[in-house]
Amino acid sequence: MDVVESTNAISLSIPLIQYGFAGFAFILLVVLIWCIKRLLDQSKDLAVIIDKNTTAINDLRLEVREDRSAMQALMGEIIRRPCIAKFKIEEVVEEVVKSKVAS
Repeated sequence: MDVVESTNAISLSIPLIQYGFAGFAFILLVVLIWCIKRLLDQSKDLAVIIDKNTTAINDLRLEVREDRSAMQALMGEIIRRPCIAKFKIEEVVEEVVKSKVAS
């Protein structure tokens, strides 16, 4: 008994099966195109987000530079003024040195 001649065997040459494969391939192609379109949309949105984040980081960098300049100016002013609690600072430094030497 030949398998091809059997009534139970399903042949790939039957038009219904061929149309089913073609339809399934078309559906997969549509899904693939839809996924690629969404990916491209997401990449455009991502480019906008990266641009905004870069701008925000540059703005922060400028603000930090300004704050740093102000802190350095303030440090200069503090260093120029005499220390009121100089004797207390010297005592604390001596205690720290003694504790480090002891350990």
